[in-house]
Amino acid sequence: MIDIGDQGKNGQAVGCGDSVVAVERTVPYQENVLRSALETLLAEPNQDGGPNGHYNALVQSDLVVEDARIVEGTALINLAGTYSVGGICDEPRIAAQILETANAIPAFQRVAATINGRNLAEVTSGGGH
Repeated sequence: MIDIGDQGKNGQAVGCGDSVVAVERTVPYQENVLRSALETLLAEPNQDGGPNGHYNALVQSDLVVEDARIVEGTALINLAGTYSVGGICDEPRIAAQILETANAIPAFQRVAATINGRNLAEVTSGGGH
């Protein structure tokens, strides 16, 4: 999740002076832990800060996990659906939330993510929605 205006104090600095922070969630059991973690992130209901003050930049998007698997040390993530942001600051927040959710699983060395077949970095750097 995102701590707005935190300036990297409680997590990795991201976006417009924010931090991406780990938030513990119960993830439904699946053989594919990566898919389950991403589905839990995409289903997170709040945007306004929730009970702990965390912001979810993904709540305006209607994305689903099309594929999530680990191949030769790389997490391959393919998301599909409608991608929407609440402003330019949400683009790096969304990328950080997806990447840090994947990085919380210690089974691989790198992450390659796409939204509707386009590289996550391209989509979340003002490259269009």
